[in-house]
Amino acid sequence: MDYWLKFVEFYSHRNFTYDSDKLRAISGCAQWIKSKTGDNYLAGLWASDFETQIFWYAEAPSSRQTLYRAPSWSWASHPDQIGNIDPVTTRLGSRTYPRIPLGIDDVRMTDSLTSNEFGDVVKGSLLIKGVLKSWKMGEGKVVAAKSCMSEAGICFDEDIDEILFCLHARGMEYFLFYASPEDTSRYFALILRKIDETFKRVGMAASSVEAFDLYKDVQGTAEFSLNCTRVVSIE
Repeated sequence: MDYWLKFVEFYSHRNFTYDSDKLRAISGCAQWIKSKTGDNYLAGLWASDFETQIFWYAEAPSSRQTLYRAPSWSWASHPDQIGNIDPVTTRLGSRTYPRIPLGIDDVRMTDSLTSNEFGDVVKGSLLIKGVLKSWKMGEGKVVAAKSCMSEAGICFDEDIDEILFCLHARGMEYFLFYASPEDTSRYFALILRKIDETFKRVGMAASSVEAFDLYKDVQGTAEFSLNCTRVVSIE
């Protein structure tokens, strides 16, 4: 699905007369892909690659508009330019994506009144399993960066100054970006804000373990055992 990641990056740089047309305008392309692959389409993401595609990042924070376009975990919810995790070539002639050890328990979509899965979305929720911890802005040595792919980068979808929750995901045996095959020291995290009994995505973070002090207490494998995980709902 690397072609889709590049497509939505390019697409996010286009200007639209109406922001509500964001998913509607690419519905024909999405229908064609589904006809060839049989994959399930979920508010601009594909089910077969969902655990990678939710780690898109905003190239710059922006004030989210009141108009609902897509759930917060979808790139289509962001009004401006976005980027994606790049595929990693692990050996000659082979291309793969970093393994994101998050458990996707359930994804539920409510489409528009036309019942068109490729068009407008009224509501979408995601049940996701992972390591959840609270974090307040300013703790550790984490700094905002122009790109999540920097040494210690956090990319916020919107301007935020509240208590956030980070859902951790570690690249285990798999290799990210231009790292050597021996390099497994990289983390990804969804940055979440709690709203009542559910969560809203407000950003994404990526860093090496050494540079990201926020993650020091989750380096051990025990932290990723089933007993330490939680299932949360993101809308």
